[in-house]
Amino acid sequence: MQGDLVSSLGHDFAHDSAALGRRKLVRVLAPPQGCDATTSCLILLHPFAGNRTSWLRHAPDLLTSISSDTLLAMPECGRRWFIDDHAGTHYESYIVEDLLPALANEYGVSGPVAVGGFSAGGAAAFFLALRHPDLFNAALAVAGAFTAGNRTGDPYRDVRTDDMMIPSEEEHDRVWGPPGSTTRALYDPGTLVAARLQGSQPRFLFDVGEDDFPRMIAASERMAGLLKDAGLPFAYSRSPGDHTWGYAVRAMARLVTSWRNGS
Repeated sequence: MQGDLVSSLGHDFAHDSAALGRRKLVRVLAPPQGCDATTSCLILLHPFAGNRTSWLRHAPDLLTSISSDTLLAMPECGRRWFIDDHAGTHYESYIVEDLLPALANEYGVSGPVAVGGFSAGGAAAFFLALRHPDLFNAALAVAGAFTAGNRTGDPYRDVRTDDMMIPSEEEHDRVWGPPGSTTRALYDPGTLVAARLQGSQPRFLFDVGEDDFPRMIAASERMAGLLKDAGLPFAYSRSPGDHTWGYAVRAMARLVTSWRNGS
């Protein structure tokens, strides 16, 4: 039944990626009335080990609501991150150089573009907006893993389950490199925020569950402090929930409402 629901919502859009050197599929939900130059676009990113249907499986009602007037695109990177990583896999470049132009060409959209996500996807959404403020007018993150670049060892060894696919130390270092790597330095939140003191200023909207892992809560608290000290526009909240899809869907619904309302 769930497979039927997922297959009935939206469609797979295939396009070429020079950054990755292959064809890619992205799940797209378009407004029923179609798109024009004023249609907003939301790029929604999955957490670690997800795919282009992760959000569809867990939040079909939310995505249907969003796509009533917004072009919704969900790319996939599997067990990578949406960054240009230590191993040379360029998912950040894919999004900004390949995906966004492909969506504009196929659907005719040139309105505001926001990027959002859960956990690793939420952190990547902020990284993308901080590094490309000319492309994104807002970033939305639920339980963002903003300080992943500071991680050492395997702090989640005892809580990893089939329903909570947190990367092992080997998987993490494959993406981020060893401590002290160029990749870790490049995506350091303090460095990224400091670079945005001038020029375009996207809005940063984020939430973390009150019962999430202490490390995740601390990451959001640090990001809030950095944005506040830099004078960048943001709205940060903590709400009931833990590091699960149930929480993520509820929190993202609130953030999307805030984004749409301009608050």
